[in-house]
Amino acid sequence: MSRLLRPRGARLLAFAAVTVAASGAVLGVAPLASAAPATATVTSAPTTGGAFVPLSPSRVLDTRSGVGAARAKVGPGASVTTSLVGRAGLPALGGATAVVLNLTATNGTTGGFLTAYPSGTVLPSTSSVPFVAGVPNANLVTVPLGADGGVSITNSAGTTDVVADVVGYYAATEDTTYGGLQPLPPTRVYDSRKFKEVYSNGDFVDIFQDFDVDGVDRNSSITGWVLNVTSVGSTSDGYVTAWDGVGPKPATSSLNFRKGVTTANLVEVGAGTVTAGGLELPSFRLQTTLFGGTTGLVVDVVGVYTTPGTDTGQTDARFRPLSSPVRIVDTRSAQAPNLGPQQTRTFSASSVTTGSTVALAANLTSVNPTLSTYLTVGGGYAPTVSSLNITPGTTRSNGAVVALEAGAAASFRAFNLSGTTPLVVDVSGTFEDPSAGPTVSAQRRGATGAAWSGATAGHRVG
Repeated sequence: MSRLLRPRGARLLAFAAVTVAASGAVLGVAPLASAAPATATVTSAPTTGGAFVPLSPSRVLDTRSGVGAARAKVGPGASVTTSLVGRAGLPALGGATAVVLNLTATNGTTGGFLTAYPSGTVLPSTSSVPFVAGVPNANLVTVPLGADGGVSITNSAGTTDVVADVVGYYAATEDTTYGGLQPLPPTRVYDSRKFKEVYSNGDFVDIFQDFDVDGVDRNSSITGWVLNVTSVGSTSDGYVTAWDGVGPKPATSSLNFRKGVTTANLVEVGAGTVTAGGLELPSFRLQTTLFGGTTGLVVDVVGVYTTPGTDTGQTDARFRPLSSPVRIVDTRSAQAPNLGPQQTRTFSASSVTTGSTVALAANLTSVNPTLSTYLTVGGGYAPTVSSLNITPGTTRSNGAVVALEAGAAASFRAFNLSGTTPLVVDVSGTFEDPSAGPTVSAQRRGATGAAWSGATAGHRVG
């Protein structure tokens, strides 16, 4: 499929969301007994540091082969701890505050969940990756580092192998090359069904955007992407690897999917460049590995990371880790009732935010809805793309960058399409506006990239 498709010149539009059609027994999530919102240590907003440094994806933990820990499955209630100091491009001790991992549970003997948290701290009442017996499941997680530079992962039930690929970290000190987060309204930039394209084993697509929409050079400032990537219409099992497109495909996975099961995952990846229309444009590459069949791909952009800059439309929000992940929403208990059909509810994040918080690093989970549905979670977005897809009889999680609503209240909205479904929100850190001072203005909180929203998108398949 080596052909060039012209960039779409029209303003980006968000198409209808993809609904997951998963099957299987109800999976695990942290129990109701510990589900009420808790309190984590909230530090002051960072004055330096907090920039996202993308890395070439690398495997740092694999209990199947003994990478980063013993070669042994993790038992019920047991934990595996791995040091990340100086490995796979990560800095020396004290150089990073948190890591971004694609965390996978595989070869599980029963349903359960994994919880990732800083090494040397108490197990939090949160969950990171739900799983069922015999089915690999992955989720992108942001994990604050322990004092020794490590992370711990605890298994709730049965035995399972644990795999972790690092894709980046948040710097502890100021960086002149890498900056902070620019939240964007979730926008669909690619849908293979629209172009009647399918992907076989080894096929790839380079996706790029032109952000120079008003005479401001934003393209050269893009250092990383925050994406939701979805596999649709798969005719075999497989996985997708995301990277900046530089060099060979990393020996890692960003999205694992099963035959006939529509599956999505949050992806954070460094920015490469492609030449299109005589311009050098920021890009990323997705490559499929399939075991005999084909799949379609859908990609939504929910944010970008940028270099430090003075563009008035740029948020440059810096990451602030919590002392440990904390649950702030659970509609099964403290925030009852569950979300109803076509319902939008507003939830407070004040327990984990400061006056300068613009977004949350979160994990969204839904448990056994009454109908197939999707949730859209964020700062007042129109519910046109999905944050989390879920079907009856299943538990699903997806990482999310949750932008807060404009104004003084630290809140966000959640929309449910159909049926009734629980919503659980766990937070591992926040993104802080370094220019906001002690109280962020209404113009800064909720200003999710208005100056960036005219970007056009294109792709090349190969």
